[in-house]
Amino acid sequence: MKPDLVLGHASMMSYNKDAYDQIKKANIPLFVVEDAQTFDAAYKTFTQIGDLTGTTKEAEKLVSSMQATDKMIRKEATQKVQTKAKVWLEISQIYTQPAKTRSSTKCLPTSKLQTSSRKKATRNTAKSKLSKPRPT
Repeated sequence: MKPDLVLGHASMMSYNKDAYDQIKKANIPLFVVEDAQTFDAAYKTFTQIGDLTGTTKEAEKLVSSMQATDKMIRKEATQKVQTKAKVWLEISQIYTQPAKTRSSTKCLPTSKLQTSSRKKATRNTAKSKLSKPRPT
């Protein structure tokens, strides 16, 4: 078997050196892809592989598509979000009492219960102040 081209990655050179040496000794074309640290480096690698494999136009289309997607994502990421948050705020428990139900207690919202308690406390305090003898 004699391949037209072997693609390898630079990171494999350190632990697969024997395999690379065998490929070189067999006079098989070898292209070592460098470790791309940026999008531009990746685009360059795609273009190089396209040139080596006779698929330059396809590689250029791929790079153009990726660049357009990158540009769109960057543009969207810099725009402010226009949607407003929707919030559910619950003050007290939600409850219902079916019609025609007999109940020994009244169902009152918490706010009414607190108001009733405060009125009773105020009345009791007022009564106790009146019933105390005044100092002479």
